[in-house]
Amino acid sequence: MGVVGFDFYEGGISAGQCRRLVAALRYAAEQDTRVVVVRGGEVFARGLHLGVIEASAEPELEAWMNVMALTQVCREVLGCADQLVVSSVGGDAEAGGVMVALAGDRVIVRSGVVLSPGQRSLGLYGGGLWSYLLPRRVGGSMARRLVRSAWPVGAEEAVELGLADRVVPGGREEFERSVLEYAERLAASPGYGGLLAAKRAAREADEARKPLEAYVSEELLEAGRDVFADRRGFRRARRAVVRGLSGASNPA
Repeated sequence: MGVVGFDFYEGGISAGQCRRLVAALRYAAEQDTRVVVVRGGEVFARGLHLGVIEASAEPELEAWMNVMALTQVCREVLGCADQLVVSSVGGDAEAGGVMVALAGDRVIVRSGVVLSPGQRSLGLYGGGLWSYLLPRRVGGSMARRLVRSAWPVGAEEAVELGLADRVVPGGREEFERSVLEYAERLAASPGYGGLLAAKRAAREADEARKPLEAYVSEELLEAGRDVFADRRGFRRARRAVVRGLSGASNPA
C-alpha cells in the first residue's frame, strides 16, 4: 500500500503544486503496490489557487495553466490502472478539489466534512474532468445540478447521493488511521483481483463510449472562454475573493 499526501494552504492548488502532485502520483503508480491512498490536509482541496493567479503578471495565463494542471492531477488519479485508489477526504473539498477526490475508486469522507462540487460561482465552467467524474457517480442530471449551484453536500448526504462511498467518524488522526486500515483490508482482500479487473473493464467501456480526451477538450474549450473572454465575470469575482471583498472561499 502507498500513500500520496498533500496539504496545501487553505486548499488552493497552484499550477506548480499540481505539477509536483502529478509527479508524486506517477511515482506511486509505478510502485509494486495494490492500493494507493490519496490524502489531503486540513482542507482536502479547493481547486485553483486564486491568490497565485491574481498575483501573477499575467493572471489569465496563470489561471489557464492552473486549470490545465488541475485537470492533469485528476487524470493521473484516474489513470492508476494497476492499483485501486482510495481518496481520504478528512477536510472540506470544493470545486476542482472535489474532482480530485472523485477520481479515486473509493471515496472515504470524515463525518462533518462538506463537499461543494459547484464550479460556477466564480464565473468558471470548470475543469478537473467534472463532466466525466460527476455523472459516473451521481448521473447526468444530478451532476449538472451540483456543478451549477453552490449546494454544499454534507458527508452523510454525499454517501446518499453517491459522491462518497462511506463516512468515518472521529477526529482527524482517528479518521486517517481508519482509512489506512480500510486500504490494507482492501489490498489483502481475496476479491482484490476481481475488483481491479472490474475497474479496468469499466474504464475501457467508458473510453469506448467517449474518449477521456474528448471530455478534456470540451472542458478546456469552455474554460478558455471564461478565463480569456471573461464571459461570466471570472476576473471580478476572482479579485473580490482574493481581496476579501466577499465571503466566498476558493471555489474554482
